[in-house]
Amino acid sequence: MFADEHKEQAYARAKVTKINFFAARSDVGFFSSYRSWADLQNQVKAPFVMPLVCVAEAAKHLLDTLKNIGLTMVNLAALDTDTANESIKQACLDLITGVYYTLSAVFDTVHSLVALATRTSITLISRVVGGVLAFGEAVTAPQEERTPSSSY
Repeated sequence: MFADEHKEQAYARAKVTKINFFAARSDVGFFSSYRSWADLQNQVKAPFVMPLVCVAEAAKHLLDTLKNIGLTMVNLAALDTDTANESIKQACLDLITGVYYTLSAVFDTVHSLVALATRTSITLISRVVGGVLAFGEAVTAPQEERTPSSSY
């Protein structure tokens, strides 16, 4: 769908990535930990940037809808039915695309907030578990490795 590609390009310009629920292990998934500090920063700003991008696109398409309805009325008044037919088709397409962006603003925001919560939880849990395992390995190391040998 053209609108979805356009939205993904706008997200890329804003340096925000939408998390894929069913991503492969090599991709950034919904339950994957953060790979870098920049990854965390992008995830934190996503709930704020995504709705702004979608609302701006929805407003643009609303204005385009109004413009095409106006063109349709002018063309009907001038008895130019072919151009009026094309204008009303474009107005309907712009209206549907505007509704898509409006719904996307809501759902992408909820999606990015849930992704932020899950990815932050997974990252914290993996760091705590990694620290506990490293501590456990250090404590249970053989005695001769931990203390220097003394000879009498």
